[in-house]
Amino acid sequence: MKKIAVLLAVSCMGYAQAQTDSAEIYQVYADFESTVKNNESQQLIQLFATPQAPVYIVKKNPTGPSIWGLWGAQQFANSQSGSNNQELQISDIKLHADDNFAITDAHFDEILGANPSAYGRDLFGYIRTPEGWKLLFLHNTVVLINDNTDYSTAIDLPNTTDELMAEFTTRFNQQSASLGDLFLRMDNQVLVFNDTLPASYQYSQNELRDFLLDMVDNPRPRTIAFENLETYIVDDYLATVFADYSIEENGEEVERGRSYITMLGTINDGWQVSSWIRDLDPIPNTPTGLHQPKQITPSILPNPVDNYARVNWGQAKDVEWYLIQVGTGKTVLKGTSSAQIDVIDTSSLAKGTYLLSAKGSNGERFGHTRLVKTAD
Repeated sequence: MKKIAVLLAVSCMGYAQAQTDSAEIYQVYADFESTVKNNESQQLIQLFATPQAPVYIVKKNPTGPSIWGLWGAQQFANSQSGSNNQELQISDIKLHADDNFAITDAHFDEILGANPSAYGRDLFGYIRTPEGWKLLFLHNTVVLINDNTDYSTAIDLPNTTDELMAEFTTRFNQQSASLGDLFLRMDNQVLVFNDTLPASYQYSQNELRDFLLDMVDNPRPRTIAFENLETYIVDDYLATVFADYSIEENGEEVERGRSYITMLGTINDGWQVSSWIRDLDPIPNTPTGLHQPKQITPSILPNPVDNYARVNWGQAKDVEWYLIQVGTGKTVLKGTSSAQIDVIDTSSLAKGTYLLSAKGSNGERFGHTRLVKTAD
Protein backbone atom coordinates (compact mmCIF):
# COMPACT_ATOMS: atom_id res chain seq x y z
CA MET A 1 0.00 0.00 0.00
CA LYS A 2 2.88 2.39 0.84
CA LYS A 3 4.42 1.76 -2.60
CA ILE A 4 1.14 2.57 -4.32
CA ALA A 5 0.83 5.77 -2.29
CA VAL A 6 4.35 6.83 -3.25
CA LEU A 7 3.66 6.17 -6.94
CA LEU A 8 0.45 8.20 -6.76
CA ALA A 9 2.29 11.06 -5.06
CA VAL A 10 5.01 11.04 -7.73
CA SER A 11 2.36 10.91 -10.45
CA CYS A 12 0.53 13.88 -8.93
CA MET A 13 3.77 15.83 -8.58
CA GLY A 14 4.58 15.12 -12.23
CA TYR A 15 1.13 16.28 -13.30
CA ALA A 16 1.42 19.45 -11.22
CA GLN A 17 4.84 20.21 -12.73
CA ALA A 18 3.48 19.67 -16.24
CA GLN A 19 0.63 22.07 -15.52
CA THR A 20 3.06 24.68 -14.18
CA ASP A 21 5.34 24.26 -17.19
CA SER A 22 2.43 24.63 -19.61
CA ALA A 23 1.29 27.82 -17.91
CA GLU A 24 4.81 29.28 -18.02
CA ILE A 25 5.28 28.43 -21.70
CA TYR A 26 1.94 29.94 -22.66
CA GLN A 27 2.93 33.05 -20.70
CA VAL A 28 6.20 33.33 -22.64
CA TYR A 29 4.20 33.19 -25.86
CA ALA A 30 1.76 35.82 -24.58
CA ASP A 31 4.68 38.05 -23.57
CA PHE A 32 6.17 37.63 -27.03
CA GLU A 33 2.89 38.71 -28.61
CA SER A 34 2.57 41.79 -26.37
CA THR A 35 6.21 42.94 -26.71
CA VAL A 36 5.93 42.82 -30.50
CA LYS A 37 2.68 44.80 -30.38
CA ASN A 38 4.18 47.42 -28.05
CA ASN A 39 7.58 47.65 -29.83
CA GLU A 40 9.39 46.66 -26.61
CA SER A 41 12.66 45.35 -28.05
CA GLN A 42 14.51 45.12 -24.72
CA GLN A 43 11.72 43.14 -23.09
CA LEU A 44 11.47 40.98 -26.20
CA ILE A 45 15.12 39.90 -26.15
CA GLN A 46 14.77 38.90 -22.49
CA LEU A 47 12.36 36.15 -23.55
CA PHE A 48 15.16 34.33 -25.40
CA ALA A 49 17.76 31.92 -24.02
CA THR A 50 20.39 33.77 -26.07
CA PRO A 51 20.49 36.87 -28.31
CA GLN A 52 21.78 34.58 -31.11
CA ALA A 53 18.66 32.38 -31.08
CA PRO A 54 17.67 31.79 -34.74
CA VAL A 55 14.60 33.40 -36.30
CA TYR A 56 13.90 31.71 -39.65
CA ILE A 57 11.04 32.34 -42.07
CA VAL A 58 9.84 30.04 -44.85
CA LYS A 59 7.76 31.88 -47.46
CA LYS A 60 5.08 30.02 -49.35
CA ASN A 61 5.18 30.60 -53.11
CA PRO A 62 3.15 29.13 -55.99
CA THR A 63 6.30 27.26 -57.13
CA GLY A 64 7.11 25.96 -53.64
CA PRO A 65 8.44 27.15 -50.28
CA SER A 66 11.68 29.14 -49.99
CA ILE A 67 13.77 30.67 -47.21
CA TRP A 68 12.69 34.29 -46.82
CA GLY A 69 14.56 35.40 -43.74
CA LEU A 70 17.44 34.24 -41.51
CA TRP A 71 18.08 36.37 -38.42
CA GLY A 72 19.25 36.19 -34.85
CA ALA A 73 16.93 37.12 -31.99
CA GLN A 74 18.82 40.36 -31.28
CA GLN A 75 18.50 41.50 -34.89
CA PHE A 76 14.82 40.54 -34.85
CA ALA A 77 14.24 42.44 -31.59
CA ASN A 78 16.04 45.51 -32.92
CA SER A 79 13.81 45.49 -36.00
CA GLN A 80 10.76 45.59 -33.76
CA SER A 81 11.90 48.82 -32.08
CA GLY A 82 11.37 50.67 -35.34
CA SER A 83 8.03 49.07 -36.15
CA ASN A 84 4.89 51.12 -35.82
CA ASN A 85 1.40 49.76 -35.38
CA GLN A 86 2.46 46.13 -35.89
CA GLU A 87 0.32 43.48 -34.25
CA LEU A 88 0.26 39.69 -34.29
CA GLN A 89 -3.17 38.18 -33.79
CA ILE A 90 -2.73 34.61 -32.54
CA SER A 91 -5.16 31.70 -32.72
CA ASP A 92 -5.21 27.90 -32.65
CA ILE A 93 -2.14 27.58 -30.41
CA LYS A 94 -0.97 24.03 -29.64
CA LEU A 95 1.68 22.91 -27.16
CA HIS A 96 3.90 19.81 -27.42
CA ALA A 97 6.10 19.49 -24.33
CA ASP A 98 8.66 17.08 -22.95
CA ASP A 99 10.25 17.49 -19.54
CA ASN A 100 12.74 20.19 -20.47
CA PHE A 101 12.01 21.09 -24.10
CA ALA A 102 8.80 22.18 -25.81
CA ILE A 103 7.38 23.61 -29.01
CA THR A 104 4.28 25.64 -29.73
CA ASP A 105 2.43 25.69 -33.04
CA ALA A 106 0.04 28.58 -33.71
CA HIS A 107 -1.68 30.49 -36.49
CA PHE A 108 -0.86 34.18 -36.76
CA ASP A 109 -2.25 37.13 -38.68
CA GLU A 110 0.09 40.11 -39.01
CA ILE A 111 -1.53 43.53 -38.93
CA LEU A 112 0.34 46.67 -40.02
CA GLY A 113 -1.53 49.82 -39.14
CA ALA A 114 -5.13 48.77 -39.50
CA ASN A 115 -4.51 46.47 -42.47
CA PRO A 116 -3.72 42.75 -42.66
CA SER A 117 -0.28 42.21 -44.26
CA ALA A 118 0.49 38.48 -43.92
CA TYR A 119 -0.48 35.26 -42.22
CA GLY A 120 1.06 31.88 -41.45
CA ARG A 121 2.03 29.56 -38.63
CA ASP A 122 4.66 29.71 -35.91
CA LEU A 123 6.90 26.91 -34.69
CA PHE A 124 8.54 28.20 -31.50
CA GLY A 125 11.05 26.17 -29.46
CA TYR A 126 11.45 26.51 -25.67
CA ILE A 127 14.03 25.20 -23.20
CA ARG A 128 14.13 25.06 -19.42
CA THR A 129 16.74 27.44 -17.94
CA PRO A 130 17.67 28.54 -14.39
CA GLU A 131 15.43 31.57 -15.00
CA GLY A 132 12.47 29.51 -16.21
CA TRP A 133 11.35 28.67 -19.74
CA LYS A 134 13.02 30.65 -22.54
CA LEU A 135 12.67 30.79 -26.32
CA LEU A 136 15.37 28.81 -28.14
CA PHE A 137 14.24 29.45 -31.74
CA LEU A 138 11.44 31.04 -33.77
CA HIS A 139 10.43 29.55 -37.12
CA ASN A 140 7.51 30.72 -39.27
CA THR A 141 5.76 30.05 -42.51
CA VAL A 142 4.34 33.17 -44.12
CA VAL A 143 1.94 34.04 -46.93
CA LEU A 144 1.63 37.66 -48.04
CA ILE A 145 -1.89 38.99 -47.94
CA ASN A 146 -1.96 39.79 -51.67
CA ASP A 147 -1.07 36.19 -52.57
CA ASN A 148 -4.33 34.45 -53.53
CA THR A 149 -2.76 31.03 -54.18
CA ASP A 150 -4.52 28.03 -52.66
CA TYR A 151 -1.96 26.42 -50.33
CA SER A 152 -4.29 23.84 -48.82
CA THR A 153 -2.34 21.06 -50.59
CA ALA A 154 1.36 20.80 -49.81
CA ILE A 155 3.87 20.79 -52.65
CA ASP A 156 6.06 17.69 -52.60
CA LEU A 157 9.66 18.34 -51.51
CA PRO A 158 12.75 16.45 -52.76
CA ASN A 159 12.79 14.38 -49.55
CA THR A 160 10.66 13.56 -46.51
CA THR A 161 11.32 14.05 -42.81
CA ASP A 162 11.67 10.27 -42.41
CA GLU A 163 14.24 10.14 -45.20
CA LEU A 164 16.19 12.98 -43.61
CA MET A 165 16.24 11.16 -40.26
CA ALA A 166 17.45 7.96 -41.95
CA GLU A 167 20.23 9.82 -43.76
CA PHE A 168 21.13 11.65 -40.55
CA THR A 169 21.56 8.31 -38.77
CA THR A 170 23.64 6.84 -41.60
CA ARG A 171 26.05 9.75 -41.80
CA PHE A 172 26.44 9.97 -38.02
CA ASN A 173 27.22 6.26 -37.85
CA GLN A 174 29.81 6.71 -40.58
CA GLN A 175 31.24 9.58 -38.48
CA SER A 176 31.25 11.58 -41.69
CA ALA A 177 31.60 15.36 -41.80
CA SER A 178 29.05 15.22 -44.64
CA LEU A 179 26.51 15.13 -41.81
CA GLY A 180 26.84 18.91 -41.98
CA ASP A 181 25.34 18.91 -45.49
CA LEU A 182 22.01 17.93 -43.93
CA PHE A 183 21.90 21.18 -41.94
CA LEU A 184 20.76 24.59 -43.08
CA ARG A 185 23.84 26.52 -41.90
CA MET A 186 27.22 25.85 -40.29
CA ASP A 187 26.24 28.00 -37.29
CA ASN A 188 23.11 25.94 -36.56
CA GLN A 189 22.81 24.87 -32.95
CA VAL A 190 24.01 21.40 -31.84
CA LEU A 191 23.31 21.56 -28.13
CA VAL A 192 23.67 18.99 -25.34
CA PHE A 193 22.30 19.73 -21.86
CA ASN A 194 21.03 17.90 -18.80
CA ASP A 195 17.61 18.89 -17.42
CA THR A 196 18.32 22.65 -17.35
CA LEU A 197 20.26 24.80 -19.78
CA PRO A 198 23.36 25.88 -17.81
CA ALA A 199 23.78 29.55 -16.92
CA SER A 200 27.16 29.48 -18.69
CA TYR A 201 25.53 28.54 -22.02
CA GLN A 202 26.80 30.45 -25.06
CA TYR A 203 25.42 29.95 -28.56
CA SER A 204 28.86 30.35 -30.18
CA GLN A 205 30.23 27.37 -28.25
CA ASN A 206 27.50 24.99 -29.42
CA GLU A 207 27.49 25.37 -33.20
CA LEU A 208 27.47 22.72 -35.92
CA ARG A 209 30.94 23.70 -37.16
CA ASP A 210 32.47 22.89 -33.76
CA PHE A 211 30.62 19.56 -33.60
CA LEU A 212 31.94 18.58 -37.03
CA LEU A 213 35.49 19.67 -36.19
CA ASP A 214 35.41 17.51 -33.08
CA MET A 215 34.10 14.58 -35.14
CA VAL A 216 36.98 14.92 -37.61
CA ASP A 217 39.73 15.78 -35.13
CA ASN A 218 38.76 13.19 -32.51
CA PRO A 219 37.47 10.23 -34.54
CA ARG A 220 35.61 7.66 -32.46
CA PRO A 221 33.65 4.58 -33.59
CA ARG A 222 30.28 5.96 -32.49
CA THR A 223 26.81 4.95 -33.64
CA ILE A 224 23.44 6.47 -32.87
CA ALA A 225 19.97 4.92 -32.73
CA PHE A 226 16.64 6.74 -32.52
CA GLU A 227 13.48 5.16 -31.08
CA ASN A 228 9.89 6.22 -30.39
CA LEU A 229 9.98 8.99 -32.98
CA GLU A 230 7.17 11.56 -32.94
CA THR A 231 7.19 14.03 -35.82
CA TYR A 232 5.24 17.27 -35.52
CA ILE A 233 4.84 18.91 -38.94
CA VAL A 234 3.66 22.51 -38.86
CA ASP A 235 2.01 24.04 -41.93
CA ASP A 236 3.68 21.53 -44.27
CA TYR A 237 7.21 23.00 -44.18
CA LEU A 238 8.28 23.21 -40.50
CA ALA A 239 8.86 20.18 -38.29
CA THR A 240 10.36 18.92 -35.03
CA VAL A 241 11.14 15.24 -34.42
CA PHE A 242 10.98 14.15 -30.76
CA ALA A 243 12.76 10.84 -30.08
CA ASP A 244 14.61 8.70 -27.57
CA TYR A 245 18.23 8.20 -28.59
CA SER A 246 21.32 6.31 -27.54
CA ILE A 247 24.95 6.55 -28.68
CA GLU A 248 27.34 3.61 -28.47
CA GLU A 249 31.11 3.53 -28.76
CA ASN A 250 32.79 0.14 -29.30
CA GLY A 251 29.53 -1.54 -28.31
CA GLU A 252 29.21 0.35 -25.01
CA GLU A 253 26.48 2.91 -24.38
CA VAL A 254 28.11 6.30 -23.76
CA GLU A 255 25.13 8.64 -24.08
CA ARG A 256 21.35 8.47 -24.03
CA GLY A 257 18.37 10.72 -23.52
CA ARG A 258 15.86 12.70 -25.56
CA SER A 259 16.60 14.18 -28.98
CA TYR A 260 14.84 17.10 -30.69
CA ILE A 261 15.67 17.70 -34.34
CA THR A 262 13.98 20.72 -35.92
CA MET A 263 13.72 21.05 -39.70
CA LEU A 264 12.71 23.48 -42.44
CA GLY A 265 11.48 22.39 -45.86
CA THR A 266 12.11 24.24 -49.15
CA ILE A 267 11.46 23.31 -52.76
CA ASN A 268 15.14 23.62 -53.74
CA ASP A 269 16.86 21.82 -50.85
CA GLY A 270 14.09 19.71 -49.33
CA TRP A 271 14.01 19.16 -45.58
CA GLN A 272 17.11 20.42 -43.76
CA VAL A 273 18.03 20.42 -40.07
CA SER A 274 18.00 23.81 -38.34
CA SER A 275 18.90 22.60 -34.82
CA TRP A 276 19.70 19.40 -32.91
CA ILE A 277 19.05 19.48 -29.16
CA ARG A 278 19.88 16.57 -26.82
CA ASP A 279 18.69 16.30 -23.21
CA LEU A 280 20.93 13.76 -21.48
CA ASP A 281 19.86 11.02 -19.11
CA PRO A 282 22.49 9.79 -16.62
CA ILE A 283 23.99 6.37 -17.32
CA PRO A 284 24.10 4.16 -14.17
CA ASN A 285 27.39 3.12 -12.57
CA THR A 286 29.42 6.01 -13.99
CA PRO A 287 30.55 9.03 -11.96
CA THR A 288 29.06 11.62 -14.33
CA GLY A 289 26.51 9.56 -16.20
CA LEU A 290 28.62 9.79 -19.36
CA HIS A 291 31.60 7.73 -20.52
CA GLN A 292 33.83 10.56 -21.69
CA PRO A 293 37.08 12.11 -20.49
CA LYS A 294 37.11 15.44 -18.70
CA GLN A 295 36.99 18.34 -21.11
CA ILE A 296 39.38 21.26 -20.62
CA THR A 297 39.05 24.67 -22.23
CA PRO A 298 42.42 26.39 -22.71
CA SER A 299 42.60 30.13 -22.07
CA ILE A 300 44.23 32.56 -24.52
CA LEU A 301 45.69 35.95 -23.59
CA PRO A 302 45.54 38.38 -25.19
CA ASN A 303 42.56 37.62 -27.37
CA PRO A 304 42.22 39.13 -29.97
CA VAL A 305 45.88 38.49 -30.74
CA ASP A 306 48.50 40.27 -32.81
CA ASN A 307 51.74 38.34 -33.32
CA TYR A 308 51.73 36.06 -30.29
CA ALA A 309 49.16 34.21 -28.19
CA ARG A 310 49.81 33.12 -24.62
CA VAL A 311 47.97 29.83 -23.96
CA ASN A 312 47.27 28.25 -20.56
CA TRP A 313 46.69 24.49 -20.90
CA GLY A 314 45.67 23.97 -17.28
CA GLN A 315 46.86 20.69 -15.79
CA ALA A 316 47.16 18.85 -19.11
CA LYS A 317 50.49 17.19 -19.97
CA ASP A 318 52.27 16.97 -23.35
CA VAL A 319 49.64 18.73 -25.41
CA GLU A 320 49.35 18.32 -29.17
CA TRP A 321 47.56 21.38 -30.54
CA TYR A 322 46.33 22.66 -33.88
CA LEU A 323 44.78 25.91 -35.08
CA ILE A 324 41.86 25.65 -37.53
CA GLN A 325 40.65 28.50 -39.75
CA VAL A 326 36.92 29.12 -39.34
CA GLY A 327 35.12 28.97 -42.67
CA THR A 328 37.61 26.74 -44.49
CA GLY A 329 38.16 24.12 -41.77
CA LYS A 330 41.87 24.02 -42.70
CA THR A 331 44.59 23.44 -40.10
CA VAL A 332 46.92 26.44 -40.49
CA LEU A 333 49.24 25.88 -37.51
CA LYS A 334 50.06 22.92 -35.28
CA GLY A 335 52.58 22.03 -32.63
CA THR A 336 53.21 20.47 -29.22
CA SER A 337 53.66 21.84 -25.73
CA SER A 338 54.94 20.30 -22.50
CA ALA A 339 54.49 23.43 -20.38
CA GLN A 340 51.34 24.61 -18.62
CA ILE A 341 51.71 28.02 -20.25
CA ASP A 342 53.02 28.31 -23.77
CA VAL A 343 53.40 31.03 -26.41
CA ILE A 344 52.20 30.45 -29.98
CA ASP A 345 53.61 32.57 -32.80
CA THR A 346 50.60 33.88 -34.75
CA SER A 347 52.46 36.42 -36.87
CA SER A 348 52.00 34.34 -40.04
CA LEU A 349 48.20 34.18 -39.71
CA ALA A 350 45.88 36.25 -41.85
CA LYS A 351 43.31 38.45 -40.16
CA GLY A 352 40.31 36.38 -39.12
CA THR A 353 38.85 33.88 -36.65
CA TYR A 354 40.39 30.52 -35.75
CA LEU A 355 39.67 27.59 -33.44
CA LEU A 356 42.40 26.28 -31.13
CA SER A 357 41.95 22.58 -30.45
CA ALA A 358 44.20 20.08 -28.70
CA LYS A 359 44.56 16.69 -27.07
CA GLY A 360 46.68 15.62 -24.11
CA SER A 361 48.83 12.52 -23.69
CA ASN A 362 46.73 11.38 -20.70
CA GLY A 363 43.47 11.46 -22.64
CA GLU A 364 42.52 15.02 -21.73
CA ARG A 365 39.90 16.33 -24.14
CA PHE A 366 39.90 20.01 -25.03
CA GLY A 367 36.98 22.17 -26.08
CA HIS A 368 37.56 24.41 -29.08
CA THR A 369 38.64 27.93 -28.07
CA ARG A 370 38.17 30.84 -30.44
CA LEU A 371 41.19 32.93 -31.35
CA VAL A 372 40.78 36.19 -33.24
CA LYS A 373 43.65 37.70 -35.28
CA THR A 374 43.16 41.45 -35.61
CA ALA A 375 45.53 42.24 -38.49
CA ASP A 376 47.56 40.50 -41.22
